[in-house]
Amino acid sequence: MFNFIYRRRSSKNISDCKEIAPSDISKSQSILFCIFSRYGDSMIALSGILEFAQLYTRKSIAICTPPQLVPYIKEFLPDATIIPFRKRNIFDFVRVTVFLYFKKIDIGLNPYSYGAESEFLISFCKKFLFFKQQKHVDNLYNGVRSYLRVPTNFDFREPQKKLPDLKNPSIIIAPESSERQKSLSVENLKTLIHFLKDNFGNHSNIVIASDGTNYDSIDCEKFYFTKTSRSSEGFLAILKKSDMLVSVDSGPLHIGILLKKPIIALFSTTHPEWILHHNNNIFIYRMGAMNGFHCENKVCQTHRCMNELLVDLANNFYVPLVSNHATRGNQCCYKDLDAI
Repeated sequence: MFNFIYRRRSSKNISDCKEIAPSDISKSQSILFCIFSRYGDSMIALSGILEFAQLYTRKSIAICTPPQLVPYIKEFLPDATIIPFRKRNIFDFVRVTVFLYFKKIDIGLNPYSYGAESEFLISFCKKFLFFKQQKHVDNLYNGVRSYLRVPTNFDFREPQKKLPDLKNPSIIIAPESSERQKSLSVENLKTLIHFLKDNFGNHSNIVIASDGTNYDSIDCEKFYFTKTSRSSEGFLAILKKSDMLVSVDSGPLHIGILLKKPIIALFSTTHPEWILHHNNNIFIYRMGAMNGFHCENKVCQTHRCMNELLVDLANNFYVPLVSNHATRGNQCCYKDLDAI
Protein backbone atom coordinates (compact mmCIF):
# COMPACT_ATOMS: atom_id res chain seq x y z
CA MET A 1 0.00 0.00 0.00
CA PHE A 2 2.70 2.48 1.01
CA ASN A 3 4.80 1.90 -2.11
CA PHE A 4 1.74 2.42 -4.30
CA ILE A 5 1.02 5.77 -2.63
CA TYR A 6 4.64 6.89 -2.83
CA ARG A 7 5.01 5.94 -6.50
CA ARG A 8 1.67 7.37 -7.53
CA ARG A 9 2.40 10.81 -6.11
CA SER A 10 6.01 10.92 -7.27
CA SER A 11 5.03 9.89 -10.83
CA LYS A 12 2.30 12.53 -10.91
CA ASN A 13 4.66 15.22 -9.61
CA ILE A 14 7.75 14.51 -11.72
CA SER A 15 6.53 17.05 -14.26
CA ASP A 16 6.54 19.65 -11.47
CA CYS A 17 10.26 19.15 -10.81
CA LYS A 18 12.07 22.33 -11.66
CA GLU A 19 15.72 23.14 -12.06
CA ILE A 20 16.98 24.70 -8.85
CA ALA A 21 19.52 27.46 -9.29
CA PRO A 22 21.83 28.89 -6.61
CA SER A 23 19.65 32.02 -6.71
CA ASP A 24 16.62 29.91 -5.73
CA ILE A 25 18.51 28.60 -2.73
CA SER A 26 19.74 32.08 -1.80
CA LYS A 27 16.17 33.40 -1.78
CA SER A 28 14.78 30.46 0.19
CA GLN A 29 14.50 30.26 3.96
CA SER A 30 13.82 26.55 4.54
CA ILE A 31 15.24 23.38 2.95
CA LEU A 32 14.08 19.78 3.34
CA PHE A 33 16.53 16.95 2.68
CA CYS A 34 15.32 13.36 2.49
CA ILE A 35 17.94 10.61 2.85
CA PHE A 36 16.72 7.06 2.17
CA SER A 37 19.51 5.00 0.64
CA ARG A 38 22.23 2.50 1.40
CA TYR A 39 24.61 3.11 4.29
CA GLY A 40 27.51 4.45 2.23
CA ASP A 41 25.36 6.55 -0.11
CA SER A 42 23.61 8.06 2.92
CA MET A 43 26.96 9.14 4.39
CA ILE A 44 28.02 10.71 1.08
CA ALA A 45 24.69 12.55 0.98
CA LEU A 46 25.20 13.70 4.58
CA SER A 47 28.67 14.98 3.71
CA GLY A 48 27.19 17.04 0.88
CA ILE A 49 24.48 18.45 3.15
CA LEU A 50 27.17 19.41 5.67
CA GLU A 51 28.99 21.40 2.97
CA PHE A 52 25.65 22.92 1.93
CA ALA A 53 24.98 24.04 5.52
CA GLN A 54 28.44 25.58 5.75
CA LEU A 55 27.84 27.52 2.53
CA TYR A 56 24.27 28.61 3.26
CA THR A 57 24.59 29.41 6.93
CA ARG A 58 21.25 31.11 7.51
CA LYS A 59 18.93 28.42 6.14
CA SER A 60 16.53 26.41 8.25
CA ILE A 61 17.46 22.81 7.46
CA ALA A 62 15.23 19.79 8.08
CA ILE A 63 16.31 16.22 7.35
CA CYS A 64 13.84 13.36 6.99
CA THR A 65 15.48 9.95 7.32
CA PRO A 66 15.10 6.47 8.88
CA PRO A 67 15.77 6.26 12.66
CA GLN A 68 19.10 4.45 12.21
CA LEU A 69 20.62 7.51 10.53
CA VAL A 70 19.49 9.97 13.21
CA PRO A 71 22.63 9.58 15.43
CA TYR A 72 24.89 10.47 12.48
CA ILE A 73 22.88 13.59 11.68
CA LYS A 74 23.00 14.64 15.34
CA GLU A 75 26.78 14.15 15.31
CA PHE A 76 27.57 16.08 12.13
CA LEU A 77 24.61 18.50 11.80
CA PRO A 78 23.45 19.16 15.37
CA ASP A 79 21.47 22.28 14.40
CA ALA A 80 19.31 20.54 11.79
CA THR A 81 15.69 19.64 12.49
CA ILE A 82 15.47 15.85 12.30
CA ILE A 83 12.29 14.12 11.12
CA PRO A 84 12.55 10.34 11.76
CA PHE A 85 10.45 8.43 9.24
CA ARG A 86 9.79 4.69 8.97
CA LYS A 87 8.44 4.37 5.47
CA ARG A 88 6.06 1.51 6.23
CA ASN A 89 4.74 2.81 9.54
CA ILE A 90 1.22 4.26 9.35
CA PHE A 91 1.75 6.61 12.31
CA ASP A 92 4.94 8.06 10.81
CA PHE A 93 3.24 8.33 7.44
CA VAL A 94 0.33 10.40 8.81
CA ARG A 95 2.47 12.49 11.17
CA VAL A 96 5.12 13.45 8.62
CA THR A 97 2.75 13.91 5.68
CA VAL A 98 0.50 16.28 7.66
CA PHE A 99 3.54 18.17 8.97
CA LEU A 100 4.98 18.70 5.48
CA TYR A 101 1.61 19.57 3.94
CA PHE A 102 1.09 22.48 6.32
CA LYS A 103 4.75 23.49 6.75
CA LYS A 104 5.23 24.48 3.09
CA ILE A 105 9.02 24.21 3.06
CA ASP A 106 10.65 26.23 0.28
CA ILE A 107 12.91 23.62 -1.36
CA GLY A 108 12.99 19.82 -1.23
CA LEU A 109 16.01 17.70 -2.20
CA ASN A 110 16.76 13.97 -1.90
CA PRO A 111 20.53 13.49 -2.42
CA TYR A 112 21.51 9.93 -3.30
CA SER A 113 17.97 8.68 -2.66
CA TYR A 114 16.27 7.07 -5.62
CA GLY A 115 13.29 5.56 -3.80
CA ALA A 116 9.72 6.77 -4.25
CA GLU A 117 9.35 7.54 -0.53
CA SER A 118 11.97 10.33 -0.66
CA GLU A 119 10.39 11.77 -3.82
CA PHE A 120 6.96 11.60 -2.19
CA LEU A 121 8.16 13.59 0.82
CA ILE A 122 10.03 16.37 -0.99
CA SER A 123 7.10 16.85 -3.38
CA PHE A 124 5.27 18.67 -0.55
CA CYS A 125 7.80 21.49 -0.82
CA LYS A 126 7.14 24.59 -2.89
CA LYS A 127 9.95 23.65 -5.23
CA PHE A 128 11.72 20.33 -5.53
CA LEU A 129 14.08 18.36 -7.75
CA PHE A 130 14.44 14.57 -7.77
CA PHE A 131 18.01 13.31 -7.49
CA LYS A 132 17.43 10.76 -10.28
CA GLN A 133 17.22 13.71 -12.69
CA GLN A 134 20.78 14.68 -11.79
CA LYS A 135 23.31 14.25 -14.57
CA HIS A 136 25.93 11.54 -13.98
CA VAL A 137 29.20 12.75 -12.45
CA ASP A 138 32.26 10.49 -12.20
CA ASN A 139 32.79 11.16 -8.50
CA LEU A 140 30.08 10.33 -5.96
CA TYR A 141 30.83 13.27 -3.69
CA ASN A 142 30.83 15.67 -6.61
CA GLY A 143 27.54 14.19 -7.81
CA VAL A 144 25.93 15.29 -4.55
CA ARG A 145 27.71 18.67 -4.62
CA SER A 146 26.48 19.36 -8.12
CA TYR A 147 22.91 18.42 -7.19
CA LEU A 148 23.00 20.60 -4.04
CA ARG A 149 24.53 23.53 -5.96
CA VAL A 150 27.69 23.71 -3.90
CA PRO A 151 31.17 24.06 -5.45
CA THR A 152 32.66 20.91 -6.97
CA ASN A 153 36.30 20.09 -7.38
CA PHE A 154 37.48 17.16 -9.47
CA ASP A 155 41.04 17.13 -8.17
CA PHE A 156 41.67 13.88 -6.30
CA ARG A 157 43.83 14.55 -3.27
CA GLU A 158 46.71 12.08 -3.27
CA PRO A 159 46.35 9.44 -0.55
CA GLN A 160 48.95 8.76 2.11
CA LYS A 161 52.01 6.77 1.05
CA LYS A 162 53.09 5.89 4.57
CA LEU A 163 51.06 3.94 7.09
CA PRO A 164 50.03 5.81 10.27
CA ASP A 165 52.77 5.85 12.90
CA LEU A 166 50.84 4.04 15.63
CA LYS A 167 51.97 1.48 18.21
CA ASN A 168 49.41 -1.12 19.35
CA PRO A 169 46.49 1.11 18.37
CA SER A 170 42.77 0.54 18.75
CA ILE A 171 41.62 -0.53 15.26
CA ILE A 172 38.11 -0.91 13.87
CA ILE A 173 37.84 -3.24 10.87
CA ALA A 174 34.76 -2.97 8.63
CA PRO A 175 35.14 -5.99 6.32
CA GLU A 176 31.66 -6.07 4.75
CA SER A 177 29.93 -4.22 1.95
CA SER A 178 26.37 -4.60 0.69
CA GLU A 179 28.03 -5.92 -2.49
CA ARG A 180 29.68 -9.29 -1.97
CA GLN A 181 32.56 -8.70 -4.38
CA LYS A 182 33.75 -5.79 -2.21
CA SER A 183 33.69 -7.76 1.06
CA LEU A 184 36.45 -9.77 2.73
CA SER A 185 36.22 -13.51 3.13
CA VAL A 186 37.09 -15.04 6.51
CA GLU A 187 40.50 -16.08 5.20
CA ASN A 188 41.13 -12.64 3.74
CA LEU A 189 40.24 -11.02 7.05
CA LYS A 190 42.64 -13.32 8.91
CA THR A 191 45.39 -12.28 6.47
CA LEU A 192 44.53 -8.63 7.03
CA ILE A 193 44.66 -8.97 10.83
CA HIS A 194 48.08 -10.64 10.55
CA PHE A 195 49.26 -7.73 8.36
CA LEU A 196 47.97 -5.16 10.86
CA LYS A 197 49.67 -6.84 13.81
CA ASP A 198 52.92 -7.08 11.88
CA ASN A 199 52.82 -3.35 11.13
CA PHE A 200 51.26 -1.93 14.29
CA GLY A 201 52.04 -4.44 17.05
CA ASN A 202 50.72 -7.76 18.32
CA HIS A 203 48.88 -6.04 21.15
CA SER A 204 46.72 -3.91 18.87
CA ASN A 205 43.10 -3.89 20.03
CA ILE A 206 41.08 -5.00 17.01
CA VAL A 207 37.27 -4.83 16.74
CA ILE A 208 35.46 -6.38 13.76
CA ALA A 209 32.30 -4.44 12.86
CA SER A 210 29.94 -6.47 10.68
CA ASP A 211 26.28 -7.17 9.95
CA GLY A 212 26.18 -10.77 11.09
CA THR A 213 28.05 -13.79 12.35
CA ASN A 214 30.20 -14.45 9.25
CA TYR A 215 33.40 -13.65 11.13
CA ASP A 216 32.62 -15.23 14.51
CA SER A 217 35.33 -17.84 14.03
CA ILE A 218 37.98 -15.11 14.28
CA ASP A 219 39.25 -14.44 17.79
CA CYS A 220 38.63 -10.69 17.99
CA GLU A 221 36.16 -8.40 19.69
CA LYS A 222 32.98 -7.96 17.62
CA PHE A 223 30.46 -5.20 16.94
CA TYR A 224 27.24 -6.13 15.15
CA PHE A 225 25.33 -3.61 13.03
CA THR A 226 21.55 -3.56 13.18
CA LYS A 227 19.10 -1.14 11.58
CA THR A 228 18.46 0.76 14.80
CA SER A 229 19.49 4.12 16.20
CA ARG A 230 21.09 2.36 19.18
CA SER A 231 23.39 0.41 16.88
CA SER A 232 24.41 3.62 15.08
CA GLU A 233 25.09 5.33 18.40
CA GLY A 234 27.23 2.39 19.48
CA PHE A 235 29.27 2.34 16.28
CA LEU A 236 29.85 6.08 16.40
CA ALA A 237 31.06 5.75 19.99
CA ILE A 238 33.61 3.00 19.31
CA LEU A 239 34.81 4.62 16.09
CA LYS A 240 35.38 7.98 17.77
CA LYS A 241 37.40 6.27 20.52
CA SER A 242 39.48 4.23 18.08
CA ASP A 243 42.85 5.24 16.66
CA MET A 244 42.27 3.99 13.11
CA LEU A 245 39.68 2.52 10.76
CA VAL A 246 40.36 -0.25 8.24
CA SER A 247 37.50 -0.61 5.79
CA VAL A 248 36.42 -1.97 2.44
CA ASP A 249 34.33 0.25 0.16
CA SER A 250 31.30 0.53 2.47
CA GLY A 251 29.35 2.86 4.74
CA PRO A 252 31.84 2.84 7.67
CA LEU A 253 34.54 4.11 5.30
CA HIS A 254 32.54 7.29 4.68
CA ILE A 255 31.75 7.71 8.38
CA GLY A 256 35.48 7.53 9.07
CA ILE A 257 36.05 10.20 6.42
CA LEU A 258 33.50 12.48 8.11
CA LEU A 259 35.26 11.91 11.46
CA LYS A 260 38.66 12.59 9.83
CA LYS A 261 40.06 9.31 11.17
CA PRO A 262 43.28 7.75 9.88
CA ILE A 263 41.99 5.15 7.41
CA ILE A 264 43.31 2.15 5.53
CA ALA A 265 40.91 1.54 2.64
CA LEU A 266 40.76 -1.72 0.67
CA PHE A 267 39.35 -1.39 -2.85
CA SER A 268 38.52 -4.19 -5.25
CA THR A 269 36.10 -3.53 -8.13
CA THR A 270 35.36 0.15 -7.57
CA HIS A 271 37.75 2.87 -8.59
CA PRO A 272 38.90 4.95 -5.57
CA GLU A 273 38.85 8.23 -7.45
CA TRP A 274 35.16 7.76 -8.20
CA ILE A 275 34.33 6.90 -4.59
CA LEU A 276 36.58 9.13 -2.48
CA HIS A 277 37.23 12.84 -2.60
CA HIS A 278 39.28 15.47 -0.80
CA ASN A 279 40.59 13.48 2.12
CA ASN A 280 44.32 12.93 2.47
CA ASN A 281 44.18 10.94 5.69
CA ILE A 282 43.61 7.69 3.80
CA PHE A 283 46.04 4.94 2.86
CA ILE A 284 44.58 3.02 -0.09
CA TYR A 285 45.32 -0.54 -1.18
CA ARG A 286 44.18 -1.87 -4.56
CA MET A 287 45.62 -4.38 -7.00
CA GLY A 288 48.12 -2.62 -9.26
CA ALA A 289 46.70 -4.38 -12.30
CA MET A 290 43.31 -2.79 -11.58
CA ASN A 291 44.65 0.77 -11.65
CA GLY A 292 42.63 2.85 -14.09
CA PHE A 293 39.86 0.26 -14.32
CA HIS A 294 36.40 0.30 -12.76
CA CYS A 295 34.69 -3.12 -12.83
CA GLU A 296 30.89 -3.21 -13.00
CA ASN A 297 30.48 -6.97 -13.12
CA LYS A 298 27.80 -7.69 -10.50
CA VAL A 299 27.80 -11.50 -10.81
CA CYS A 300 31.50 -12.21 -10.29
CA GLN A 301 32.10 -15.52 -8.50
CA THR A 302 35.90 -15.52 -8.12
CA HIS A 303 36.57 -12.11 -6.50
CA ARG A 304 40.15 -12.30 -7.68
CA CYS A 305 40.71 -8.54 -7.34
CA MET A 306 40.15 -8.75 -3.57
CA ASN A 307 41.64 -12.20 -2.99
CA GLU A 308 44.94 -11.41 -4.72
CA LEU A 309 45.09 -8.01 -3.06
CA LEU A 310 45.24 -9.65 0.37
CA VAL A 311 47.87 -12.17 -0.74
CA ASP A 312 50.43 -9.40 -1.25
CA LEU A 313 48.91 -6.39 0.47
CA ALA A 314 52.15 -4.54 1.18
CA ASN A 315 53.00 -4.26 -2.53
CA ASN A 316 49.59 -3.07 -3.71
CA PHE A 317 49.33 0.47 -2.42
CA TYR A 318 47.27 2.66 -4.71
CA VAL A 319 48.78 5.06 -7.27
CA PRO A 320 46.40 7.89 -8.27
CA LEU A 321 45.55 8.48 -11.90
CA VAL A 322 46.75 11.60 -13.67
CA SER A 323 43.13 12.32 -14.65
CA ASN A 324 39.80 11.41 -13.07
CA HIS A 325 38.73 9.13 -15.92
CA ALA A 326 38.91 5.38 -15.45
CA THR A 327 37.93 2.69 -17.93
CA ARG A 328 34.51 1.16 -17.23
CA GLY A 329 33.77 -2.49 -17.85
CA ASN A 330 30.87 -4.81 -17.10
CA GLN A 331 32.67 -7.99 -18.09
CA CYS A 332 34.78 -9.93 -15.63
CA CYS A 333 38.02 -7.99 -15.47
CA TYR A 334 40.07 -11.13 -14.77
CA LYS A 335 40.12 -12.17 -18.42
CA ASP A 336 42.09 -9.06 -19.35
CA LEU A 337 43.52 -8.09 -15.98
CA ASP A 338 47.13 -8.42 -16.99
CA ALA A 339 46.50 -6.28 -20.07
CA ILE A 340 44.90 -3.37 -18.19
